Amino acid sequence: MKLYEESLAYIFNHTQSLTQEILDKHYLTPYRIKSLDETFKIAVESIVDAYGGYKNSIDYENELKNPLIKTVMCDYHLSEFIKQYNMDDAKLYKDFLDAGLFKESEARHSRWKQFSQSNCQMASFIGNNEAFSTIEEMFDYFEKFSSVEQRIILGKQIESRIPMWGFAMACNWLKDIGVRNFCKPDRHLRIILSGINNTDLSPDETFRKADLIANTENVNIFKLDRILYLIGSGDFYSHSDLGSDTVELLKQIKLEYRQNMANPDYDQAFIDYIFSQG
Repeated sequence: MKLYEESLAYIFNHTQSLTQEILDKHYLTPYRIKSLDETFKIAVESIVDAYGGYKNSIDYENELKNPLIKTVMCDYHLSEFIKQYNMDDAKLYKDFLDAGLFKESEARHSRWKQFSQSNCQMASFIGNNEAFSTIEEMFDYFEKFSSVEQRIILGKQIESRIPMWGFAMACNWLKDIGVRNFCKPDRHLRIILSGINNTDLSPDETFRKADLIANTENVNIFKLDRILYLIGSGDFYSHSDLGSDTVELLKQIKLEYRQNMANPDYDQAFIDYIFSQG
């Protein structure tokens, strides 16, 4: 049994409008970031995504707050951000406060201090790194960590730099900016691989197992990660810049998938399916 092939069959069986072309175009093709500024922006978004509490207290996607955050963050221009704050997370925190993004009375229960610390730490890691000074040098440096154990070491090194990131989120950032051979070893990937292997895999073990499956089946680990995420979450996500017709199509695919799922626990439903295949 090849897990990736079974995953494709499963997802097509539970949607009517999804095609291989749509899957490849919107979900299974890695995107390689073009600038250090863009890697910084992706990192900020990953910091927000790290915990639900960040989303709830920071409300990053709020149409009123998002432009204010962008302005305080120097429009994600890395060199300008470093020049403005130079690791001074207290100053960044005060600027968020002064911009009206939260009230001082709310500060005790918010994540703005951790958010400020993480942003400054990440900016320093990307912008003040002796190992690279351009996007090309960054990819060259990261991809020297080629074996599975070296990639795990790199993920843990980055994890240690960001206050509110774990290993899985560090790997997710590397994957999202386009570093080859990374996955996010958490949530759906971890649950599904643990389930079909009858064991509780740690994030490290999940990474190793996903890498082994990808190599054995000769498939990009990014694709394996993405297809299992879609199966486990049912989140056929879209972006407004895709155009209204595409957005509506992806919404329809998401609706079809959810309507065709008898078991609301999508991860377990797929695990049961895999066991039924023998």
